[in-house]
Order: sequence, then structure tokens, then C-alpha cells
Amino acid sequence: MSSEGDAMAMEEAVVHRDKAYRADPALRAYYVALPGEVQIQLCRAAGPISTLGELQSAAEHLKQGWRDQMGEERLE
Repeated sequence: MSSEGDAMAMEEAVVHRDKAYRADPALRAYYVALPGEVQIQLCRAAGPISTLGELQSAAEHLKQGWRDQMGEERLE
């Protein structure tokens, strides 16, 4: 996929996320409470997230990967 295609896909994911977060205050509150690094990676890597459970699972997956790489618990 081209960088233009990547940018379009990311923009679509952000639009979907924003709609879902406006519709669900719990989803938005959880996202806002995440470390900035996790928020950025979710925007880049995650597909559409529409439920709190999906967001929690994706965020935990990212945080666990970083813990494994760094050998520390810095993203709690």
C-alpha cells in the first residue's frame, strides 16, 4: 500500500474512532486515560474499535508488547 493509501486508511480509522468515542463516554474516558504512546499506536495500528472491550484488549496488547521488549512496567 502506498503512503497515500496508508494515510487514507489511518484517516478512516480516526473518523470511525471519533464517532464511536462520541457515542460512548466510557470508551472516550478510557482512551483519554491511556498513555500518549498507547494512543498513538492505537491510531496507527488498530483497526476500527467500537467497544470498550475491544479498546481495552488492544491497549493491553500494546502495553504488554512494550513490557516484554523493555523488561519493565513503565506503561501502567
